[in-house]
Amino acid sequence: MKTFLKIVAGLAVLGLVLGAIVVALVFHLTADLTKTADDFFAAVKAHDTAKATEYLSESFRTSTPPRELAAFLERSGLTRFKSASWSNRSFSGNRGDLDGSITTETGGVIPIKIGLVKENGAWRINTIEKANAGLTGGAEAAAFPSGADLDALVQDSIHQFALSVNARDFSSFHDQIARVWQQQITIDKLNDVFKPFMDAKMDLTVVDHMTPNFDGPPVTADNGVVSVSGSYPTKPSRVLFDLGYVHESAGWKLVNINIRVKPMQEE
Repeated sequence: MKTFLKIVAGLAVLGLVLGAIVVALVFHLTADLTKTADDFFAAVKAHDTAKATEYLSESFRTSTPPRELAAFLERSGLTRFKSASWSNRSFSGNRGDLDGSITTETGGVIPIKIGLVKENGAWRINTIEKANAGLTGGAEAAAFPSGADLDALVQDSIHQFALSVNARDFSSFHDQIARVWQQQITIDKLNDVFKPFMDAKMDLTVVDHMTPNFDGPPVTADNGVVSVSGSYPTKPSRVLFDLGYVHESAGWKLVNINIRVKPMQEE
């Protein structure tokens, strides 16, 4: 019996040692992920926007205007960053995830999730998710852009679409759309759906410096999708659009798009 108890005790100790080794290995393998996140928030705290941007993925920088990012960080209290604690950390291939909390200088705790991608051998932040606090009502809790901000949102969506058409590859576009749409459609499917635009070599970047004309005010559906429609004053054909957006932690993201080019005599 004593020998049996010694064996059990030995196995228990071995299990604890192996567990500690596994934990240490996970922390070692994910150290670069946490360093990127910590360095980003340190730059945010220092109000060094240029430095903070260095830790963002190309997709993040392209899809999120600096003004929108700054507003999100201020609104979320993340500019008062003191320290970060990551309870869950993982990576697979070129994608990584951090799940934890940010402690602010005033002692507040902000639950947060960070998605990262590896670009040119370095981890870069691709998504930042913060759960809303207080009384929330989904998309209604966030004001939809209006005026010049709405123009900029639509311009960016159509610009990213146009770049993907010109590149004949919707990979970057897929990275920037709403998560719910990403889960419903693959990159290959996007390439297939918009193949007619690519085959026609339709360069929609011609509208980059034009102001969109809207058919009416944005319309919010019961599912929280906000729709806007309108056109650009191109000639001899008009570029018409129908866009749908949903609100996520980093701002308003595209959830559907319909672009049409119609000769003016057909209207």
